[in-house]
Amino acid sequence: MRGAFWKSIAVAGAMLTAAPPAQAELQRLPAGEAGLQELLDREEIRLLLLEYGRAFDERRLEDYAALFAENGEWVGGPTVAKGPAEVLEMVTRVVADLPTGPGKRNFHVMTNMMIDVEGDSATAWSRYTFYMPGAEGPVPVVSGVYDDRLIRVDGQWKFLRRQLTADVAVGHQQEEAGD
Repeated sequence: MRGAFWKSIAVAGAMLTAAPPAQAELQRLPAGEAGLQELLDREEIRLLLLEYGRAFDERRLEDYAALFAENGEWVGGPTVAKGPAEVLEMVTRVVADLPTGPGKRNFHVMTNMMIDVEGDSATAWSRYTFYMPGAEGPVPVVSGVYDDRLIRVDGQWKFLRRQLTADVAVGHQQEEAGD
């Protein structure tokens, strides 16, 4: 079991090093103030992507839903939630089935964020791994990618469409029982 945890850490480390060099990203920036604004926008969007996982993990579900624009969509397989109210309803159902309490918390690991900004709209691509508690430590349950369309609303970046695609899904109970 512990071996599975360390293998997942090694895989996450390999994914981090697979990201394109920062120099190539910086070369795509426009010069002057426009480049500075794009850097600021990218950082705000990066923080939005991280807050998505953190709000879920901390069960701040209203904050989670508020990350979506009024016409924003959360899409994962056959599940589609439109607007913050539907996103809140959907995530409340999901969280109801997850264990809570000390030693029983889940968490997201978000990596490989690629962000492109065009004025008040943007796209982002990132990887995620979702961990649940196992008998001997955290166990990766699902990993995949997020494809995002974002929009600036009243000076704040929001999800216009967040599409989750799972690459690997491992049954939590199956993993706890052993390989």
